[in-house]
Amino acid sequence: MAAAARRAAGLVPLLLSSPSGARTPLRRALSLIPPPRSYRLLSHPARPFSTSPFSASASSSNGAAAGRTRELQLYNTKSRKKEHFRPRAPDGEVGMYVCGVTPYDDSHIGHARAYVAFDVLYRYLRYLDYEVRYVRNFTDIDDKIIARANQLGEDPFSLSKRFSDDFLSDMANLQCLPPSVEPRVSDHIDQIINMIKQILDNSCAYVVGGDVYFSVDNFPGYGELSGRKLDDNRAGERVAVDERKRNPADFALWKAAKDGEPWWDSPWGPGRPGWHIECSAMSAHYLGHSFDIHGGGEDLIFPHHENEIAQSRAACCDSSINYWIHNGFVNVNSQKMSKSLGNFITIRKVIEMYHPLALRMFLLGTHYRSPINYTIEQLNVASDRLYYTYQTLRDCEESCQQQQKNSGDSLPANTLNYIQKLHDEFVTSMSDDLHTSVALAAISEPLKVMNDLLHTRKGKKQEKRLESLSALEDKIRVVLSVLGLLPSSYHEALQQLRDKALRRASITEEHVLQKIEERTAARKAKQYEKSDEIRKELAAVGIALMDGPEGTTWRPSLPLSEEEGVLAPHGMAASALQPERHLLLLAGGGGRHRSLLRMPPPRAPLPHRRRHWPRAVRVFSGDGGGGGGFASAVEKRSVPGAVGEDQGARVEEELEGVAAGALELRWPPWQGLADRYKLIGATSLAFVICNMDKVNLSVAIIPMSHQYGWNSSTAGLVQSSFFWGYALSQLPGGWLAKSFGGRKVLEIGVVTWSLATAIIPVAAGFMPGLVLSRILVGIGEGVSPSAATDLIARSIPLQERSRAVAVVFGGLSFGSVLGLLFAPPIIQNLGWESVFYIFGLLGIIWCLGFESLKEQQLGDNEGLLSYFYFADLEQSSTGSDGLVSSAVSSESSDLSLEDLRNSLKDVPWGAFFKSKAVWAMIYAHFCGSWGHYTCLSWLPTFFSEELNLNLTEAAWVSVLPPLGSMVITSIAAPFADNLISNGVDTTKVRKICQTIAFVSPATFMMLSSVDLGLPPWEIVAFLTSGLALSSFALSGLYCTHQDISREYASILLGITNTVGAVPGIVGVALTGYLLDSTHSWSISLFAPSIFFYLTGTAVWLAFASSEPQDFSKSGPES
Repeated sequence: MAAAARRAAGLVPLLLSSPSGARTPLRRALSLIPPPRSYRLLSHPARPFSTSPFSASASSSNGAAAGRTRELQLYNTKSRKKEHFRPRAPDGEVGMYVCGVTPYDDSHIGHARAYVAFDVLYRYLRYLDYEVRYVRNFTDIDDKIIARANQLGEDPFSLSKRFSDDFLSDMANLQCLPPSVEPRVSDHIDQIINMIKQILDNSCAYVVGGDVYFSVDNFPGYGELSGRKLDDNRAGERVAVDERKRNPADFALWKAAKDGEPWWDSPWGPGRPGWHIECSAMSAHYLGHSFDIHGGGEDLIFPHHENEIAQSRAACCDSSINYWIHNGFVNVNSQKMSKSLGNFITIRKVIEMYHPLALRMFLLGTHYRSPINYTIEQLNVASDRLYYTYQTLRDCEESCQQQQKNSGDSLPANTLNYIQKLHDEFVTSMSDDLHTSVALAAISEPLKVMNDLLHTRKGKKQEKRLESLSALEDKIRVVLSVLGLLPSSYHEALQQLRDKALRRASITEEHVLQKIEERTAARKAKQYEKSDEIRKELAAVGIALMDGPEGTTWRPSLPLSEEEGVLAPHGMAASALQPERHLLLLAGGGGRHRSLLRMPPPRAPLPHRRRHWPRAVRVFSGDGGGGGGFASAVEKRSVPGAVGEDQGARVEEELEGVAAGALELRWPPWQGLADRYKLIGATSLAFVICNMDKVNLSVAIIPMSHQYGWNSSTAGLVQSSFFWGYALSQLPGGWLAKSFGGRKVLEIGVVTWSLATAIIPVAAGFMPGLVLSRILVGIGEGVSPSAATDLIARSIPLQERSRAVAVVFGGLSFGSVLGLLFAPPIIQNLGWESVFYIFGLLGIIWCLGFESLKEQQLGDNEGLLSYFYFADLEQSSTGSDGLVSSAVSSESSDLSLEDLRNSLKDVPWGAFFKSKAVWAMIYAHFCGSWGHYTCLSWLPTFFSEELNLNLTEAAWVSVLPPLGSMVITSIAAPFADNLISNGVDTTKVRKICQTIAFVSPATFMMLSSVDLGLPPWEIVAFLTSGLALSSFALSGLYCTHQDISREYASILLGITNTVGAVPGIVGVALTGYLLDSTHSWSISLFAPSIFFYLTGTAVWLAFASSEPQDFSKSGPES
């Protein structure tokens, strides 16, 4: 019946205008049958995993093993979250409709991205044993087709058919399975007219002079898919807005005929369908008014799919689609690739130079919802990886064919483990919203194992070697088949990859073989320099020479420039753009990306010249430093004699300079600053580096998760491990700062976290090692707040304290900004490992600079620092001066072990916990940290997955809250200090600031979590405003420790920070767990933060106090 219906052809009256303008009728037979295909699908029959991954695969009629688990989560654009896939008819067909192309030009990579993504979904649904009815249309009559036909002087239908056939050829080259039905608009005019009639009958459309417009005012749910308010919407048409519309957002269902355009008769006069009605009519015709999946590119969400929902429900109130799925853009120079923008790169141009499956692998290397930036480098990487994969599988196939294997025997345990692991990683990644990049990464280890079995001495001796090879190859074939990457022949695919590489290099294989002969002769003649030059020449154009026992062969590889060739011995070879012949494909270029899949450099490393770096040289005038010549300030510090001569006058000179505001030019610029300002500046810089090392993982966790296959819970565990060390080090850090002085403790902390950061790439593949390294980072950073608090409490008067705290702790926000700004480009260009090496090195450099500053203060300027301490100590009897009335920090470092024990015993722990003010600080710190740490760790992922921003965009948006915090901090600190200077009660000032810090983010998080249909950038603006205003806490909670006790400020901060680190451990991991369980960012991220912000405000207003408290005396509860 269905086949007969598809074969039925209707005769539709089609009228074309004659050149003179008179319309003449023309009847044309329009078939519903998709055009015949002349291509052969380039794939093996699928051999999917069986229920038991250790047994031989048993294929059913559709290529899927019986009894397979059907767990699948898909991101639904309409609900804005991942949902378990539950088809309308569990035992029937899955209906899937994907919007097809408008064939007026060659298809570009953006089209390939969309249809490869939905081809993978189609394949995976079939792999899960679903029967799928896949419909993909052709919009073969449209304004753009008509305009192009007029431009070329061609009939619109012949033009659209020509480009439709080319599109089908492109899809075949990319190994996209043919859909069940490929309807064309011109074949379905009757269905379209009938649907328009239904919409008019339901009073959701109106006729204006032969045009029919949909009335959005009569459809209250308009905008629910895109989240756009009706007031924000425009017509969403491909032409200018018609002034006859009742509402500018109304869109055309039927367009009246114009001269020179094809048209059909209708109840409203001659005309043709509008853009949007076509898909509604065709999807309803083949799948019914309600079906399972509707897909397309992200750019179709509005207006096309929004309009489809409106008109389908207006025609049939029961119309419903369960899952709306959209793929991300392909970008060129960070701009969406499209025909209308003129920056598109056609599929045909790419596959002239690259194998079609290399393009497919490139597209599958990024999650389908994330934008992907087109670069030649990434295509080179994909092509290289494809060659390695096929070569391994071909070698395996040939080895198994040449030797007899015993099929009845069981496999070795390690082989079974590899197969089980591959199965688990493949199914887990694909069932989690089609993470194809993780599925591709899953085959890396089995391929390595196969290479070991094929080529290493140890592997060749392994028991049941051939059986293991065959089983591993069988399972990898399944993965490649589902991903659409399995060729009809490995040998043919390898030859095609070699041919494409030669074409890119603009050379022939005969030329390569001639070069190999020349190189062999040069090596025999011991002309090694010439031999290396030949190898470098070929490597520069992507031809790698491989020396082996049977001679030298060649294979395609990543092109290497001469500079990269020099670095090759160090394992730093990377891809490079080649000359102008590649510009044909790139149309203006694109940003460089480092691949996650790297191939080893050629076997024979290039010779490289040892580089001699100049050593630091000091220039002295005269012999023995005794006299005479001019010496700069730096030189004087290097010469003992020079330092000794003016050491006694330095303090007096610098104090005079400060007092008189000396106008002479100084270098370095901070030379004339008081030492307390230098200390504050250096401490702030340490906090900048501190947060750079904290947030780098928030960005790097995305490529790390893709590479290692981590889910949200595992990523949450990795990120929360930092806070284990952070919590453990708070109290010890406070006590150490009190005992040894904040300066020394800070320096040790920076060294610890910097070295721990630098070893993260080494430990990343071993989860316990990675967790331990992050714990060490947490320990190093955990002692720093207490150390900084000790420095501030000892050296900064009350009237300057808010600004000092703002400068020091504001470094955290600036560090977040720098980290989030620089981490993405570093990761994209150098790999995620490099961000940890570079950021770790910054801390070591800071330590060297801080050490020299410290030596200068203890030597040249020792008297200056003491002057500030003791001048204030002489007035410290009342404590109103704001400085520490205890031993000087520098003296603390000379404490004996017995002194340390006594110091620890002397801490009035009991008095701390009898104070209501301390408990208010503890709870407020906990509440503020919950919102801060969970947002710091998860906002980049939220922006990437929920708002569909790519890695760079997500990081840029994540920069906005700390950037806003810097602005707010510069306002809040003077605001608080001025109030205190003008006599406002300190407690009242701290309560005002902390209330702003808590209520603001709670309010904006509420607005962001409630489904108000807000566009992404309004949500970003709300979160930025709320989190920025939370920095008022630097003039509230974070000053209260010093306010109530200068002597024990560092220990009090250690107490509150210990509790405040708990959200980093619990909150970050809990957010990941809730996200996996609920798939709701509102429940997982925002709701807990709102609760703690509001309860923290209540507790703070009730019990907080900044009145100085003498904890060393036992007194009543305060």
